[in-house]
Amino acid sequence: MDIHSYTLKVITQIALYTDGGVDYNLSTPHTMVFVLGLLSDGSGKKLHPSKAFRIVGAEVFHRDRNPVLDALWEVEHVKERERMLRLWQGEGDRCTPNPALAGAFPTAFFVTDVGTGWYGCCDVYRPSRHPDGDLPDEPTRLAFEDLEMMCTRAIHGGSIYEASEDPTQVIPTAAVYLPLGNGWKKISTPEMLANSVTHDRAIHPNSYVSGLPLEKIWEVYKNW
Repeated sequence: MDIHSYTLKVITQIALYTDGGVDYNLSTPHTMVFVLGLLSDGSGKKLHPSKAFRIVGAEVFHRDRNPVLDALWEVEHVKERERMLRLWQGEGDRCTPNPALAGAFPTAFFVTDVGTGWYGCCDVYRPSRHPDGDLPDEPTRLAFEDLEMMCTRAIHGGSIYEASEDPTQVIPTAAVYLPLGNGWKKISTPEMLANSVTHDRAIHPNSYVSGLPLEKIWEVYKNW
């Protein structure tokens, strides 16, 4: 799921913002759990990794809810999160650490009907304009719901979201991989994300609940 790391990070951040805050979740034995389903287009051909899975569920779990999650608090996993946090903080580099970086949050991925699972961690950040732990108001919560839906649908369709290189752009870039010979070609256009969301809204008009335009939904997230 590395190819969808940015999109999964957005889903994780929303889960933390709406469930007690970033620091609260880091201070408790919580894990972001993604339940995945295998995808197939029915052709028997190998799919690109960006189209291999769909999200069946995504939720913050306390370790007590599933004994399998106990492994994330074994010494090697704790040390790996500490190592990743030092890396993200730029230890040994001359860069200035991001003061909003709060920690390395445990993540777990489980594939339905296969019995496969793997662990990792995600760099998580405190809100930029609100006290951490503040509960979002209703309009913000609805915008977060729309964004989570958008990200989930992007993964289902094999659309890869990446942070824009332009810091003034709140909407990320989107890309897809298309077959080319024996390999794959990455395709991205400036309007790809907007076009895909417009199309999805036309098919599923009741799935989006905030009533906000695309850019405003991302602004709400970026400015939380």
